[in-house]
Amino acid sequence: MTYALGLGRGRMRSAGLIALSGFMPTVPGFELDLSPPLPRVVIGHGALDPVISVDWSRQARAVLEGAGADVGYHESPHMAHSIDPGLARELPGWVESTLGLA
Repeated sequence: MTYALGLGRGRMRSAGLIALSGFMPTVPGFELDLSPPLPRVVIGHGALDPVISVDWSRQARAVLEGAGADVGYHESPHMAHSIDPGLARELPGWVESTLGLA
């Protein structure tokens, strides 16, 4: 949902996107807007996720970096479909930095 709302064609551009255990939509008729300026992005995914394969986040990172986005990528080697507590502790600082508050 993060990518659909944050990068969907015709949608308002956010300062940043937090994508946790997600994927970029591949629905017929839906198109991502990867034109600059792109928001900062942080991606977090468990390498052992049985619900949404980590390959989806790896692919999203490649697409976003290829489009010139500032991407922070956090793959947790021993996590399944959950949020890594270490990443959760880093997110408030990332939000503050992204919004120019830090």
